[in-house]
Amino acid sequence: MELEKSELQLIIEEKKHELVFLTLKYDLKHEEVLRCSQDLDFFVYYLMQKYYEQKISK
Repeated sequence: MELEKSELQLIIEEKKHELVFLTLKYDLKHEEVLRCSQDLDFFVYYLMQKYYEQKISK
């Protein structure tokens, strides 16, 4: 499955919205939100790596 750049951006935006929603819903502390956002950064980085690996291998 190859992700287009726009699809990847959509996924990233959805994850950011989920993070904001969960933060508000559960009234998370700042450090918990920070930890979640770091996980999100890792997720985005991982996804980008996979995306470019697919591009290069073709």
